Amino acid sequence: MQTIERVAASLGLSVRAVRLRRDALDGILDAHIRRGEKNELLFTGEALAILKRVEDVRHGTSSSVRQAVDVVRGELQGNSDGVSRQTESSGASSSSELQTVIEDLRRDRDAWRDLAVKLQDQVLALPRPRRRWFGLLRRSRATAGV
Repeated sequence: MQTIERVAASLGLSVRAVRLRRDALDGILDAHIRRGEKNELLFTGEALAILKRVEDVRHGTSSSVRQAVDVVRGELQGNSDGVSRQTESSGASSSSELQTVIEDLRRDRDAWRDLAVKLQDQVLALPRPRRRWFGLLRRSRATAGV
């Protein structure tokens, strides 16, 4: 049995990241986690193996934690082919959606850049301020005896 801190260290993650993965696994790890003294989480070797598999899938396919959890859940239930195909097809649609979002962001960036250039030109076109207040400052100092 290992504490969440040790599990996080062995996976190269933060404690928060381990908690997020535990929540994403939604019941799969419950049989492999116990509560220790002071209500701390204690992970069995099986829990650590499942979390390592999630990380392997996540890094191997460059997928999100949710997608990796879906693949591991399918593997544990014995139907990894269906889940893998589903993940691949959702990845293709996500890719096209991602491209659309990127294009929208580029258009927004260009619009903001054009606005910034236009405002900069307007500011540079303003007349220079008069230095009248410098004269007032000198006179007030002279009368104050400074």
